[in-house]
Amino acid sequence: MYDKRLAPDMNLNLYFTQQQYQLLQLGELAVPSGKIVAADPLYSLPYGGTPCFCRTIPSGHYPVIISVYTHRQYGSRYLAAKLQITNREAVAFELALKGAEEASQLEEDEIFGFPVETGLGCFCDAKIQKEFRQYVENWRKTHPNANLYDDLLQKEFEKSYREKPKFQRSGGDWVNWNLPNTNHNIIMFNSGFGDGIYPCYWGFDKDREICSLIIQFIAPEELEE
Repeated sequence: MYDKRLAPDMNLNLYFTQQQYQLLQLGELAVPSGKIVAADPLYSLPYGGTPCFCRTIPSGHYPVIISVYTHRQYGSRYLAAKLQITNREAVAFELALKGAEEASQLEEDEIFGFPVETGLGCFCDAKIQKEFRQYVENWRKTHPNANLYDDLLQKEFEKSYREKPKFQRSGGDWVNWNLPNTNHNIIMFNSGFGDGIYPCYWGFDKDREICSLIIQFIAPEELEE
C-alpha cells in the first residue's frame, strides 16, 4: 500500500508529541464532500487552481491542529498543520497525491507539494472551494478594485488575534473563516517560513486506514542555529 519513495524523511508524529513543540487548536473543518484541498487560500484556492487529493475521507467535521515552536531568533513558527481524521496514531506516512504525480518523477530531495505565494496555507473541502471561488467572483463584481486580503480577510485575521492572541502576531496568523451566510469554513494559517512549495502527507494507522493529513512547513533542522 505504501510507496517508500513517497514517505517523509522523519516521523511526522513528533511535531505533535515532542515537549519542545506546543499545539494550537484552530477548530473543526467542515468536510461535506470528503475531498480535501490544501492550498494557498489567496493565490490558488479562489481560482480553482488546486485540485483535491485522490484519497477521500468520510464526510464530517475534523479538528485542525498546528505544531508551534518558539525560537529565540524567529519567534513562534508554525512547523506543521494537521487535519485529525481519527484518534488513532499514524504508523506510516505517504505524500498526498492529486492524480498526475508519479513517484518515479521525483529526483533526489524533491517533493510533491502545493505552492504558497502569500505566506498562507489552508485546509478546505473541495465542495467549499467551489463555493469560495463563486463567492470571490461575485465579490469582485461589487469590489472591482479591491484586494482580497486587504479588503476582505485582513479584518478576520485581526479579529482572530484579538480573540485568541496566543502564538499569533498582531495582524493575525490564522483564521477559522466561514463563508458568509453558511456553516462551511476554510481554516487558514501562516505557512511557517513564508512562500515556497509545501508537502502534504496522509497518515495511516496500523490497520492501514487514513487517520490524519499533515502539511509539513518546517523541518526541525531548519530551525537550528
